[in-house]
Amino acid sequence: MNFRRLKKRLAKFNILWDASLGSGSHGAFVGLSHNTQTRQLYTLPKSQQTEVSAKYLKPLRRAFELTEEYGVSDQDFFG
Repeated sequence: MNFRRLKKRLAKFNILWDASLGSGSHGAFVGLSHNTQTRQLYTLPKSQQTEVSAKYLKPLRRAFELTEEYGVSDQDFFG
């Protein structure tokens, strides 16, 4: 998924990108998890800040509770 598109999708869930967090060239998505409303931080390396691979996308969705298990379908997330 394109990084800009991912930022827009996550912004709908009040999850924002902060390039100042993380070490070195890493940045992080910061926000509250969808159901439990606990603060989460998910870092991404610079190599993923143009095109995000499924290797990083799946754990990111789990961290912020944006999976079907938590009531957010793939259509709601990707649509």
